[in-house]
Amino acid sequence: MIEMELTKEENILPEQKVFRAVVSLAFEDAMSLTRSRNAAVLKSKAHRWFTNGGKDFILICSLAGFNAQQIKDKYLEMYRKGKINFTDQEIKYINSYWKFFTRRNKKTK
Repeated sequence: MIEMELTKEENILPEQKVFRAVVSLAFEDAMSLTRSRNAAVLKSKAHRWFTNGGKDFILICSLAGFNAQQIKDKYLEMYRKGKINFTDQEIKYINSYWKFFTRRNKKTK
């Protein structure tokens, strides 16, 4: 669904197609319904990527030929409508991952 919306233009450069695929994959990760730990972490990372709107997000959207704010707004709309949500189990996996990740990074500094 979202992939078709992101790739429907025909007159785009091959490079734009690559970056549109990156945005599309992030949407797929965010909308994932699988219950695996790895998928939950990818979902969390995609959610942060969209909601934080950092430099890499803005750059990827720009290279894809998209307005980053419009993509972020689309994501947030889908989140508000419940098309993207997190189960209790996913939240448990995600919290465990970020706790471990933060603790590990403190040790390496």
